[in-house]
Amino acid sequence: MSDSFASKCPFRAGTASRSLFMALTRSGKAPMSQIALSRQTKVPAKKTATILAAMTNSYHNAGLRRVGVSVVRSTNGYVLKATKPHPKAKRKPR
Repeated sequence: MSDSFASKCPFRAGTASRSLFMALTRSGKAPMSQIALSRQTKVPAKKTATILAAMTNSYHNAGLRRVGVSVVRSTNGYVLKATKPHPKAKRKPR
């Protein structure tokens, strides 16, 4: 399952978003806390919080919806879930 998520990564190489996405991919089904993600990826805690908020926000996650992945926040942390891909996904209207 995690190999398919790694191949679906919509972020450019070398970005903090990609490193967080790949860390969530490597964790599999086990949820990862924001602090654990920050330590594993060496991304500052505030930037990690901002990126994870954007990945879970429907106004900012169109790239993830295009490839069929969603980041879900659970009580223990964040997890990747497979969803139906929407190739024409755009930002929701206000």
